[in-house]
Amino acid sequence: MILEVTSKVLPILLLFLVGAFFRKSNFINESTISELKKVIVNFSLPSLLFLSFSNTNFEIKYLSIILGMFIICIGLLYIGKFLKTILKIKYDYFPLLFTGFEAGMLGYSLFSITFGL
Repeated sequence: MILEVTSKVLPILLLFLVGAFFRKSNFINESTISELKKVIVNFSLPSLLFLSFSNTNFEIKYLSIILGMFIICIGLLYIGKFLKTILKIKYDYFPLLFTGFEAGMLGYSLFSITFGL
């Protein structure tokens, strides 16, 4: 059990350490990171999402989950608008931060590392 958990978590921790090393040592400069982000956001992530959804079997029983998440996101949007007013935040996109769940840039990659494609 411990060996199984370690084999899943250790690669993720090593990737974080490699990333921290790259940041501290300036092994990769900032412009390269910006270009890599463009490739990930504009090519790799859409490709991964397409492959994931093309292999998914959608069933009617999933409709409750989809509607539930939609209602939760709408509720979080209004909570963000309420907090923006209460806290007097001038940033227009602040309420939208409450509706985003990090899956793309970090979530899918960590999931793939841990459980495979």
